[in-house]
Amino acid sequence: MAQSVRTLLDTVVQALPEVSNLGLLFFLLFFIFAALGVELFGRVGAYYAYCLLQWTRHAVAHRVKITLLLIGYMYLYSVIYEESFVTL
Repeated sequence: MAQSVRTLLDTVVQALPEVSNLGLLFFLLFFIFAALGVELFGRVGAYYAYCLLQWTRHAVAHRVKITLLLIGYMYLYSVIYEESFVTL
């Protein structure tokens, strides 16, 4: 059994240079396609981020308006019907 493990480890050590070449090739391909993607679609992401930011600002402003309206209606209800929503 020790001989078979030794043979297996020797095979792995001998295959390491080829594996590193393959890893380098995959890294190079990944880098090329990443650069190509950034070149082709870089502005699309920036525009999407800008639209998302504008939508978020609009949504927050809308929620603040709705919250203030709700608080105003609760206050009017408590004044008209003489009930308090906050009890201590």
